[in-house]
Amino acid sequence: SAPLPNMCFCPTGGIGLHNYQAYLAIPQVACVGSSAVVPSLAALRSDRSDLVAMFKKVYAPLN
Repeated sequence: SAPLPNMCFCPTGGIGLHNYQAYLAIPQVACVGSSAVVPSLAALRSDRSDLVAMFKKVYAPLN
C-alpha cells in the first residue's frame, strides 16, 4: 500500500487468525477477507454453534 497511500485495500490472500490484526493496523487496509477461519465442513453442518465460537474468537481481540 505504500506506493498508493490514498487508496484503501481489502487483502484476502494469506489472511488467518495469526495475522489479521496486523493487516487491520495498516491505515490503508479497510477490511480483510479469509476463508481460513471457517473450515468447509463446519459451514456445511446445520449446527452453527461451532461457527459462532469461531467468530467470537476472531472478533474478541477487536473489542
